[in-house]
Amino acid sequence: MRWYSHLFLSVLLLMACSYSQKSSVAPAWTFVQAGHCMAGGSTSSCTIRLNSNLTAGNLYVFLAYLDSNATNNVITSVSANGSLMIEPGCQGRSQVNKAPTCAYILPSTSGGGMSPIRITFSQATALAAKSWVYMAEFQPNLSGDIGLDNAGSCYQPSAASLVGPPFTSSAISDVTCEAVISAAANYAQIHVNAVSPPYDAGAYLPGGFLGFACAASNVVPTWKASSPTTAIAMGFSIGLNPDPSPSWEQTFIDFEGGSGGKAPSEATLRTSTHGWQAGHWDTSQVNTMVYATAANHPLQNPTGRLLGDGNDYAPDTGTLGVKITGAAPTAQRDYITYNWSYSNLTDMTVGAWYYTDLPAVGSDNDSLSIHGYGQQFASANCYGNAKFGRYIGLETPNGNGPPIRIKSKTWYWIQVHWRFDGFYFNHAITVRDEAGNLIGTSSHGPYSAPVDYPSYSNIGKANRSTMANGRIQYLDSIKISLVGDDPIGQ
Repeated sequence: MRWYSHLFLSVLLLMACSYSQKSSVAPAWTFVQAGHCMAGGSTSSCTIRLNSNLTAGNLYVFLAYLDSNATNNVITSVSANGSLMIEPGCQGRSQVNKAPTCAYILPSTSGGGMSPIRITFSQATALAAKSWVYMAEFQPNLSGDIGLDNAGSCYQPSAASLVGPPFTSSAISDVTCEAVISAAANYAQIHVNAVSPPYDAGAYLPGGFLGFACAASNVVPTWKASSPTTAIAMGFSIGLNPDPSPSWEQTFIDFEGGSGGKAPSEATLRTSTHGWQAGHWDTSQVNTMVYATAANHPLQNPTGRLLGDGNDYAPDTGTLGVKITGAAPTAQRDYITYNWSYSNLTDMTVGAWYYTDLPAVGSDNDSLSIHGYGQQFASANCYGNAKFGRYIGLETPNGNGPPIRIKSKTWYWIQVHWRFDGFYFNHAITVRDEAGNLIGTSSHGPYSAPVDYPSYSNIGKANRSTMANGRIQYLDSIKISLVGDDPIGQ
């Protein structure tokens, strides 16, 4: 009995010590307060009344769905003190009149602010419109580096249980902030009526087709809708001691979700898409295009950590690309579209590994492009004529760039660069060989045209023309940058 008594006492003491040590560790973050406002029509701001004034040295976060024209309406300023960081990864929408936007002020620059807090937009809302803005404040309790850990937007297939962008945390502890909006045609009848703990404590659920929430959590929220709906979820996480290596506002498409010999589908392309995932795939123009082992050309270097999902994708992996086969004398279009609807992005790139066995003359194919919501575009013409042989050149609605000579049966990295400074467009294409050497640049501009921003990318043969019967074109390892990273393929 004495032996058992000593053992029992020892276990109790051990449990007490263990509990005492665990409880003495302060949480990394303390939720302070949250607030929201709804902006009516014909206004470019709204005010959020908080329970108390903002405290200097805390984290302030802002998310909104703003009534918008074709150009995204975004948060441009707030009356809180500090450096406001506008996060481009939150863009991406299928609701043509509701633009997602998010921003934050880090503790390192925050200087407090008197309630109410005024949130200012980039454009006035339409008459009789509604917009929703949410903000939250968190106090950091531990010392360390505080910075952006994840950021992105994600298209959700129809479901009643919706999960936000698939963030993978690299930090000791994150404050994760996300919002969701129904993208269904009957969205007025869809209600987002709940969100998973701990997000429910500070959530804003207006009783309609959208919701907002923030929490100190490394796990993203799950939203509950009244009935199945497609949706767009967006947001970001701010972390304590996040991965210090560079992170990228990019999409990587590896085509590994498909099967050899099968045509791309929305589901297999969605599975193949990593990082920023706000686009919705359209396969209505697929004809001969199939997944193929011969079309595989992996990246030669790691992607680096992609902010949209928090993952780093390794080089020299994968088995599939996409293949297009000529069907002359029948004229054909043969392409897939990654469509994020609208944006206010000004510097964007899309790149791909490209290969063809087409002869030197004829078979003029467009292969890769960025299009605006209006008339603007930057497209890679992969053409052939007696003067230049096979070449790649930039096409824009204002004129074309010079040709870049290439060889048949050779892999090249093609990158299309959309550039708009608010007044002038200045698009370009660069072509590199497998060693990363620059083969040439084709550019056009600067030129003036109506304001336009990137809306979607066509991948494949988007022009209707004949392509030599039985000849092929391969594309693989697509990369899209929201901030114009260059080069992005090597």
